[in-house]
Amino acid sequence: MLKIFFISIVSFFSFINIHAFAQTPAMPSYVQALANGGAQVSYMGNDLGLDGWMTVKDGQRQYVYVTPNQEANIVGLLLDRDGKMVTATQIDRLMKSNPEYLAQEMKSKKVQKNTSQTPNVLPPKTPSAIKSPLPSPKSTPIDPSSSSEQLLADIQVAHWIEIGLSSAPIVYAFVDPECPHCHQFIDTLRATKSYEKGKIRTRLLPVGILGKDSLYEAAKLIDSPTPKKSFFDHLDGDEFALPIDEKYNTKKVQKNMALMQKWNLDVTPFLIYRSKEGSVKIVRGRPKQIEDLLSDIQ
Repeated sequence: MLKIFFISIVSFFSFINIHAFAQTPAMPSYVQALANGGAQVSYMGNDLGLDGWMTVKDGQRQYVYVTPNQEANIVGLLLDRDGKMVTATQIDRLMKSNPEYLAQEMKSKKVQKNTSQTPNVLPPKTPSAIKSPLPSPKSTPIDPSSSSEQLLADIQVAHWIEIGLSSAPIVYAFVDPECPHCHQFIDTLRATKSYEKGKIRTRLLPVGILGKDSLYEAAKLIDSPTPKKSFFDHLDGDEFALPIDEKYNTKKVQKNMALMQKWNLDVTPFLIYRSKEGSVKIVRGRPKQIEDLLSDIQ
């Protein structure tokens, strides 16, 4: 509207000027290198003693936090000691710094250039990063204790809503209610009648990474007695389908976001599924060709 947090997206905030904050510090070397390489950079402020930067290039978004001595860069989401997501507050602050741009983007729901990749076999997670690929499921049996299986197990017991026939193959997807690429992903499935034809069943894990509004919209979606209708109405432009109310309990959404943080998932939509061959795969962002995804699960 997480090839931080999440097939790749360009957020509403990709083009916010870094000069929106009067006291923007000089860019650290790592962020400067990204800017020199064509990334668009926004300064998110200093919270909890860390300068925060958001960079966007080719639809891929990073949150970079720099230590006071500038000797270390931390890429990911910033949480306070109670687990509250500071990054979401920073993004909300960025939205308010450029209300005209945000209003125009929310009105048009215009999707930026798609740079999503086709499905990839999920690499195993190490304590610090995701590194080497999994063995091919064609030649090596799946290890139930592997990181990919652990990720899938975590997601299966997370907070999701289901759309599709109970007999259809399942694809899990982290989605933000305000993410335009999430909208286009679901709308493509609707337009191709993929749900009605039993080609796919999506279990959507709502998150609120694009600000406070999406956080409360995600909370409303999770607890909606008719989540499919609520989400479809929201996609169709009904501003009352997912009303924003700060009284909503966001704990379920926060847990979904914490799960993204745990596994270093950095864009929305972020798809995880088991292919027809038995391997666990991911797609970062919106699939370029929905047919490729559907053929991989059937």
